[in-house]
Amino acid sequence: MKLVDYLTRGAPAHGYDYPSWYILLAVVAEFATVVTATTQRIVAGPTVWALVGGVVALIPCTLFVARASKNGAAMTILVGGGCALLMTQQVGYDFAPVILIVMAVMVSASSPRWVAVFTTAVSVLVILVFFQGDSTELHFNISGVLFASLLGIMLLGQLQLLHKERDAQVVRSQTAASDERRRIASEIHDVVAHSLSITLLNVTGARRALQQDRDVDEAIDALTDAERIGRQAMADIRRTVGLLDVGPSKNAPEPGLADIDELIEDFRRAGLPVHYDMHGEPSAVTAATGLSLYRVTQESLANVAKHAPGAAVDVSVTITNGGIALEVANGTPNGPPSHPQLKGGNGLKGMRQRIESLGGWLTAGPEQSGWRVQAEVPNGSSHSCLGSRILGVVQ
Repeated sequence: MKLVDYLTRGAPAHGYDYPSWYILLAVVAEFATVVTATTQRIVAGPTVWALVGGVVALIPCTLFVARASKNGAAMTILVGGGCALLMTQQVGYDFAPVILIVMAVMVSASSPRWVAVFTTAVSVLVILVFFQGDSTELHFNISGVLFASLLGIMLLGQLQLLHKERDAQVVRSQTAASDERRRIASEIHDVVAHSLSITLLNVTGARRALQQDRDVDEAIDALTDAERIGRQAMADIRRTVGLLDVGPSKNAPEPGLADIDELIEDFRRAGLPVHYDMHGEPSAVTAATGLSLYRVTQESLANVAKHAPGAAVDVSVTITNGGIALEVANGTPNGPPSHPQLKGGNGLKGMRQRIESLGGWLTAGPEQSGWRVQAEVPNGSSHSCLGSRILGVVQ
């Protein structure tokens, strides 16, 4: 294993991270062909130049792969020169051209394109000038070099495509993680804003019941509702944060359009006057659409409770085959807002992102009688928005 690590340690650093056995096979093949070609000449009665050529061709065999693209051209010169010296001594069934064929694969698969072209040209030139066999062997050896170079270029192309796919996968993973973080942050924001708004309304009602009316029973009812909403909010937050766990969720399903009734009832019990009408069948609405409409309504009512306490609110939902319309309208508050109007919050931005992710749109702004948020959401597979609008009210 230490030998394999030594031979392959340089390749990944230069972007040529082939499997280790690919690289080891190439090194062994090149080494074996050099040794075989040199042995042929020793057996035939070696010449000095042939022996020198064998040694020169043997030097870069392992060093090239261990250092990858840095030594591609150097290996070509050394191995090409060594083969030229080997071929000065003619032998039968000469293995010297095979050294060039193996080198062509190695260099083309792990070097820039210009190095591959240079290696191919040098190998063909060495065979044409120094090979002493017949024309059939000459043509066979040249064809082998050209095919080996093409094979190396194809291997390098596949490796580059693999790198691009890996990079794209990293980008997709990062994008998915970012989208999931935003979604969870939006869920937590909606849950907390809703629960705090109702809790504050109940606490305010309890304080007024004790201060003004001395009604202990009414104060206890308000505080009980506040406690219930607080516990429900904690459960919702645990469920949302639990989405980060790797294990399967065992919590209740996300709320949908049919749960708007219970949502509005919570605000009513907290003292916010809300009138609600629904037209159509909630079961015809997909879970994703229902959740988004629920969250938009939740955020709108929470903003009314925070910025326009005591204002009357009208909520209506209309479901058709073409789309879904939700209308929630509030008037001006009976008194000054309990909290100053905040700019640049995440509530309106989150509502708009939810609606736009469904192929709809959302706008928000003041009107003469209060504040209005308008949006349109297609129903099911339909991509045409309703003429009617999803209206949520915040102040």
